[in-house]
Amino acid sequence: MKTRIDILILGLAVLFAAGHVPAAAQDASNERGADAADCFRLMENTEHYFGEVKQNETVEHTFIFENGCADTVEIGSARSSCGCTSVVLSDRRVPPGGEARILAKFTPPRGSKGKVSKTVSVYLKDAAAAHTVLRISATVNCAIDIEPSYVRVSDAVVGQKHTVTSTITNVSDSAVFVETTGVSLTSYPEEAGSVGGRSIPLAGGTVTPTALRLKPGESGVLTIGFTPAYPGQLNGSVGLKIGDVENVIFLFAEVRPK
Repeated sequence: MKTRIDILILGLAVLFAAGHVPAAAQDASNERGADAADCFRLMENTEHYFGEVKQNETVEHTFIFENGCADTVEIGSARSSCGCTSVVLSDRRVPPGGEARILAKFTPPRGSKGKVSKTVSVYLKDAAAAHTVLRISATVNCAIDIEPSYVRVSDAVVGQKHTVTSTITNVSDSAVFVETTGVSLTSYPEEAGSVGGRSIPLAGGTVTPTALRLKPGESGVLTIGFTPAYPGQLNGSVGLKIGDVENVIFLFAEVRPK
């Protein structure tokens, strides 16, 4: 003969099998299923295009989130993909019906031109994955074109002077004065068959001429000189300045012994 406990267990099993879940269990399930990802919403598109901007210009846009959840939502962080983008969060704790504003400020990185895109990832508290990824973009106008802007030398030799050139063209509608702000070079010596962790500043880098005055459409050539001191790798750059706008020519060399 079945006991009362056996009958009770059997009855509950029948109810669950038939899809009849007790109200208390349903409430707990609903509470667990409520996700802020569904009710904490961005009030606009996730992408914003600033249009054309100058190289040294800072632009900004505010993204607005609305909390449509029954409970307060807490934002853990808003992380930008680049140091050129700063993020200001209005409030981390957003009550039901409240808003959170995320201000993204963008200044084009030095030497950038053309279409540039960056992201801001918004994380809710204790969440491993981003709740929303925001994207900002702009077309950066540059007064000059640098060709090449990345110079690579594959046959450099220790103790021998090497020269490379880069052509600067004025692509603006007015005359520009381009100043060179110096050459920065660093050696990464090859040690024990691999490029080690040592980095050694290399002096003696040159660039000529030290300035170019270019009319619209006019081009000029810069000559960069360097003499490697160690086998391994050599990284460097040449700074260029037009008024308060900075540009750069990057240099990379693979250096072998004599």
